[in-house]
Amino acid sequence: MSKHKLVFDDNIKRIDSLCRLYKDLKTDKYKASGENFYLTDILRAATVLLHAAFEEYFRKTLIDWLPKKADEEDLKKIPISLYAGKKAEKLYLNDLAKYRNKSIDDVINESIIEDTKLKSFGSQQVIIQECKRIGIEGLAGKTLSTINDAVQRRHKIVHEADMTKDEEKGSTTNTGIQLSTVEKWKSAYQKLVDFIEENIETWEKEDATTDC
Repeated sequence: MSKHKLVFDDNIKRIDSLCRLYKDLKTDKYKASGENFYLTDILRAATVLLHAAFEEYFRKTLIDWLPKKADEEDLKKIPISLYAGKKAEKLYLNDLAKYRNKSIDDVINESIIEDTKLKSFGSQQVIIQECKRIGIEGLAGKTLSTINDAVQRRHKIVHEADMTKDEEKGSTTNTGIQLSTVEKWKSAYQKLVDFIEENIETWEKEDATTDC
């Protein structure tokens, strides 16, 4: 198990905690109080945290493995770190001077870190593409489709406060969300991370064999 998977698992515990809190608060005591508690906002927070947990895991995994797995075409798309976020057409000697006493591997690693920091993984297509860059193929379509639903909902929560507009009535309401849906999304993310981890374990065994 990679160190990034351990962090991911810890973050999943935080999501489990939010889900348990939602269950505990959704009791007759709170219903009987007559107050209007927006308990489903706990589930919305869990949805946002869930994707953040995956992005944190995936970004660090890419940083670890892109230097070893990316082919020439992929490396061509990554600008040298001092040009992070834009394309560098030319390098001058003063640019290279900033890398004095650093190896080529150091420059590659720094550039990958800077480039990957700027990425977000907001669709199943992007996730598939980034996995391919490190040699991971055969992602389960159903799992990614479920994750895509979670990503779209996370976007709606973050950028639209999870509101749905009724064009006929001219009003807006909260978009409904259920605990079972959040748990389904969580399971899909866990399956994807487990699949990535299986590949990492294979690579680590291959590296260990090569070193012997």
